[in-house]
Amino acid sequence: MHVYSPDSYGDTGGDMVWRNGAAFTSYNDIAMDVPGARITIDSVVAEDFRLRQPPISFAGFIDRVMVYPNMSSDRVERLAKRYVPAMFAAFSIGRFAMLDLKVDAMGIDHFVMKDFHIDDLSIDGLGEFGIGGLEGVVQGQGAMRLGRFAIGGVTFGGYDALTAIIAAEDARPRIDTSDLLPHVGYVELGGLEVQTPDIRRMTLDSFRAAATEYIGVVPSGGSVELVGLAVPVSAIAEPQARDILRRLGYDDIVLGFGMIGRYDEAAQRFELEDLHYSIRDMGVLSLSGAVAGLPFEAFGDERLLEAALPQLRLERASFTFKDESIVGRGLDLLAEYMKAPPTLFREQFADAMPFLLSIAVQNDPKLLAIVNKSGLFKQLTPVVRDFVANPGSSITISANPPAPVAFQAIADAVENAPETVASLLGLAISGEKGALPVPQPTVPPEEPGGMTPPAAPGQPDGGGNQAAPPPSDEGGEDRGQRHGAAD
Repeated sequence: MHVYSPDSYGDTGGDMVWRNGAAFTSYNDIAMDVPGARITIDSVVAEDFRLRQPPISFAGFIDRVMVYPNMSSDRVERLAKRYVPAMFAAFSIGRFAMLDLKVDAMGIDHFVMKDFHIDDLSIDGLGEFGIGGLEGVVQGQGAMRLGRFAIGGVTFGGYDALTAIIAAEDARPRIDTSDLLPHVGYVELGGLEVQTPDIRRMTLDSFRAAATEYIGVVPSGGSVELVGLAVPVSAIAEPQARDILRRLGYDDIVLGFGMIGRYDEAAQRFELEDLHYSIRDMGVLSLSGAVAGLPFEAFGDERLLEAALPQLRLERASFTFKDESIVGRGLDLLAEYMKAPPTLFREQFADAMPFLLSIAVQNDPKLLAIVNKSGLFKQLTPVVRDFVANPGSSITISANPPAPVAFQAIADAVENAPETVASLLGLAISGEKGALPVPQPTVPPEEPGGMTPPAAPGQPDGGGNQAAPPPSDEGGEDRGQRHGAAD
C-alpha cells in the first residue's frame, strides 16, 4: 500500500526509498509439452524483489485505464507518457534465473542451458544478463558448447532520463538525448566450442569488451581482450598455406587480440595504451601510441576524417614484435631443405644478417638515407642479429618526437629530406634477447588435401619430408652404402 496508495505520498511526491517485497521465490520441476518437443526446467528463481515510491503516483493511471476501457488511444498515449516512467521506477529485482533447462525435440539430439539469469534490474540499470552451460548437438550438422555469455554494467539513467527522453519526442525543435541513452559496461563470452563436418574443433577461451567512458552513445574509453581462439589448420582453405603450417609443426592456430584505448574530446587526442595481436608459438605484435588533432565528429564522417588525417599530430608510437618462435621453426625448416644442422645454420644465418640488411637498403635511396645517415643502421644490425640467433627475442621500433609532428610533415620529410626523418620522429631501435629453448624440427605426417613441396635436391620424391641427418666425421662409408640401398 505504501507504493500503490496515492495517500501514502507526501506533498513533494514519492520518497524513492527501496523497501523489501519478496526475498525469495522458487518454482521447481517445471515441464511443458508442445507439439514436437518437451521442455523441462529444474527451477525458476526470483530473489530480492523490492518496491519504492516513484516521484509521482501511478495509481490514477491504472484506475483510469480500468474504469474507462474505451478511452481514446491518443489519451491513453498521453497518460502513458506521463506515468509509465513512474511505474518502471517503482520496482527492482535482485535476481531472476532459470536453471537446468532441457529441450527434447525432433531433429535436436541434445539441448541444455544450465543457467539463464538477470541480475540487479531496475530503471537505473542492469547488473547482468547472462546464460551459461549452453550445449547443443544436431546429428550430422554439428555441436556447440558455450560456457558463458553475458552483458552487464548497463546504465539506464533512471526516472529522470526516461522522462526526458519521452518529453524530447514531442519537443520542437528536437532535443538531443544521446547522453541519456543506455550505456553498456561490458560484454563477455567464454568457453566456446564448435564442431561441424568441415571444422574438426574450433574453440575460444574468452572474450571481453568493456567500456569505461562514453561520449553520447559512443564508447570513448575501454578495452577489448580475446584469448585462445583456436582454429585447426585443417580448416584453412588454401592448400599451400595449410601445408606450410603443417610442416612448421602447427596443428592449430591459436589467436589472441587485445586493445586498451581512450579518446579525450576536449584535447582531440586518442591514446592507444596497448594493441596486441598474437599467434601462440609464433609471435606477438604489440603497438602503442598517441595522436592529437582528431575531432570527434570525424569518427562518423568520412569526409571530415579524410580532411583531418594530414593534420593529425603524432605524439609517440612504439611497435614491438616478439618471436615465440615462428623464426626458429622457419629457419629449421629451411635448414632441413638445405641439409644443414639447424643450430649451426641459425648461427650462420644470424651472422649474415648485417650483410643482407645492407644489400636490402641499397635498392631504396630514401630508405638508405633514413637508415644510414641517421645512424639507425648501427642500432638495427646487432638487434636483428640477436633476434635471429636467439629464439624468443624481440625487436622494438619507437618514435618519440621532440614535439608533436603532423603526419603531413612526416610525409614531406620522407619525400624531400629522408635524412631528417629519424631526428624528426626521434626514432630508436632496440631489442631483447629471448630465452626460449631452441625449437626442434617437427614435421607431421601429410594429411589429405595438402600440397607436398618438391623433394630436396639429391633426394628421391618425398625425401624432403624428414630432416637430413647431421654430418659426421665417421661412418662416411656406411652413409654411402645406406644411400645406395635407398636408391
